[in-house]
Amino acid sequence: MCCLPMALDNIMLLGHTISLRIGINGVGYLPYAGGIFIIDRRRLLVSQGLVRTDAHLGPSLIGVNIGSLAIDRQGRVWAAAYSGGVDRIDVATLHVTHAMKESSVDKVIADAGGSVWVTMVGKVVRFANGDIKSRHTFSMVDRGLLPVTLGTEDGALWIAANKDVCILRPDGSSKAFSLNTMNAFSMASPLSWTDHAGKRHKG
Repeated sequence: MCCLPMALDNIMLLGHTISLRIGINGVGYLPYAGGIFIIDRRRLLVSQGLVRTDAHLGPSLIGVNIGSLAIDRQGRVWAAAYSGGVDRIDVATLHVTHAMKESSVDKVIADAGGSVWVTMVGKVVRFANGDIKSRHTFSMVDRGLLPVTLGTEDGALWIAANKDVCILRPDGSSKAFSLNTMNAFSMASPLSWTDHAGKRHKG
């Protein structure tokens, strides 16, 4: 247990803006360099100055420089660690499962259907229904691009790279368009994908 100086108006932790995630159990999860701090939301909301954490996850994680968190439909916390990979955390026991080791992991996001998406350089990985054994990798044709995660809708992942936006569906098909002087138009984008069978899809 430790105490963290925090300004709750914009969630500042030791001078850095961080992304707070509230789980279905009402507990707050704060990713930070050094792991994940776990704080009861009720105490967090009434705190001024120092906030006492309930728990801290560090050494058990695949990496301690946590870039993003996601909470799946079952309430499990997924953590993307820079130069490490992705962990899945059981919030009841705080047991950590290493879901994927990958040095270029950027973001992790959960969709409303319960699946979890991970973006990294040159590819996107999807864990169907949050199942670690049901892992599907979608490779980008331009393997040097790092897609920027925009969000999920209807089970699809929306990502962007440069001026291109791509909607990636769970079956590997995609639709891409480019934003050029505020006008969107359909195009064969470098954000093309190979599906499970290796077939290439374009926007």
